[in-house]
Amino acid sequence: MISPPEQIDLAIPKLPGFSEFIGCWCGQVESGFFLVDPGPTSTIGEVVTYLEERAITSLSAILLTHIHVDHAGGIGTLAALYPETPIICPARSIPHLVDPTRLEQSSRTVLGSLMDHYGPIKPVPKTSLVAAETSHWGAIPTPGHSPDHTAYLIDGYLFCGEALGVICAPQSQTYRRPATPPRFEKSPYLDSISKLEEHNPHTLCFGHFGSIPWTQDICARSRHQITTWIEIVSANPTTSDETVIDLLLTQDPLLAPFVDLPEPIQKRERTFVNNSLRGIRDFVHRGLAAQ
Repeated sequence: MISPPEQIDLAIPKLPGFSEFIGCWCGQVESGFFLVDPGPTSTIGEVVTYLEERAITSLSAILLTHIHVDHAGGIGTLAALYPETPIICPARSIPHLVDPTRLEQSSRTVLGSLMDHYGPIKPVPKTSLVAAETSHWGAIPTPGHSPDHTAYLIDGYLFCGEALGVICAPQSQTYRRPATPPRFEKSPYLDSISKLEEHNPHTLCFGHFGSIPWTQDICARSRHQITTWIEIVSANPTTSDETVIDLLLTQDPLLAPFVDLPEPIQKRERTFVNNSLRGIRDFVHRGLAAQ
């Protein structure tokens, strides 16, 4: 890496707490500048402004960790502006980027009115898409947060998307919640954490939001967090979400700093904590039903 990568804050002004939440990484290697996760369509203007202010007129690649709308919803719009730039993405995502009809429908089903703030998803020319698995961009399959999730290790910087959850830097680098929306599967999530652990990077670059130095206990703490959530939900299968979250706040040391976050961020995070809890509940209930 020629210089440390920078994260572009893709703030959504009409959504309190949505600054320093969605981020696009920009880095530079010998072959040129690259982006990781350009964000939704509504904030592509922020990415373009960032590039123009730095006189960056071409990109060597745009990398997608996965195709959730907050990470990649704007890729079709950006691809039209940089038609010569290869877009590196998980192979299984390519059909959904070429024809995003189902992706947009499922996103609206999950996100509801939030999709109005993220904007439409435009198609990407198939000729622009390159499977991450066959690229030279240090792709690491990490199918935990989503089946297509992929991390990228570039010169010691690990662009981990949501494979290790979500942090709130700089508000609280000690806060971390798991990113376990439905349909969550325990084994792929934990296996993905173990894969990242093998690579020993020096810096973790999160999709949400910021970067932290790599330490040997990061992955162990993530595994412990997932185990704790599953154990608490398993022990309280019919308890209300509110009560379960109260239990998590007292028993999950990574989630506990939630109480110190600014109120707008607490409100945002409460929504996403509930979504992560839904994924864990669904996993536990499927296990109980199978017994």
